[in-house]
Amino acid sequence: MYQKRFYRDQFKKSEMEYFELAIKESDLFVGVSKATAEIKELAREKLTQLRQELENYIAENPLFEITFKPVNIGPGAPEVVRRMARAAQLAKVGPMASVAGCLAEMVGESLLSLSTEVIVENGGDIYLASTKPRIIGVYAGDSKFSGRLSLEIAPGETPVGICSSSGTIGHSVSLGKADTCLVKSRSAALADAYASILGNMVKTKADLPLALDLAKSLSDLDGVLIIIENEMGIWGNIKLVK
Repeated sequence: MYQKRFYRDQFKKSEMEYFELAIKESDLFVGVSKATAEIKELAREKLTQLRQELENYIAENPLFEITFKPVNIGPGAPEVVRRMARAAQLAKVGPMASVAGCLAEMVGESLLSLSTEVIVENGGDIYLASTKPRIIGVYAGDSKFSGRLSLEIAPGETPVGICSSSGTIGHSVSLGKADTCLVKSRSAALADAYASILGNMVKTKADLPLALDLAKSLSDLDGVLIIIENEMGIWGNIKLVK
């Protein structure tokens, strides 16, 4: 069932120009310095290409789509499949756990030749490249922290992936009960996969320390913010502002 991306109205308050890009299940919100016809066409072509490559691979390797565990891929797999498989191996989840972040990342990278400012949001998973400080709002359902906190990102931290998993919000599969498990990494595909595994761990407030301990051991993870009900856990390079 389609759910309105109400948070996209907050994006529009910045000086960037935005456009929506939807192909089948992919529903992207793209921000750039100037939303020219050339950039819009490039974004559409890239997303179409990535989806076609992924669909073709799944048609020949159906386990890739349904497994909750990492899978080995053969030689010659397209880049989108390789990135998803690598993220899955590191996070010990199924490769589709990283699909939203991976698509956002690869579409965003394709636009950097035409725009110095790029943000691609895909179902709450974000790829960001910017020459200016950016503020990313944190939504956590019914928690008292929801809508009251934001993440500040410095230009030197980008390109960066900021991805979230939730057991109480949205339609994505989560085995946990966290209102939000936000992960920051240089790789959006990896941030998406790590958000899944960390979010799955948090079923009660007592699980917060265990999830943060695991986060400390994960490679290429810059920081994590986990909210469950009215408790919050933070580790790593996470700068919060009101």
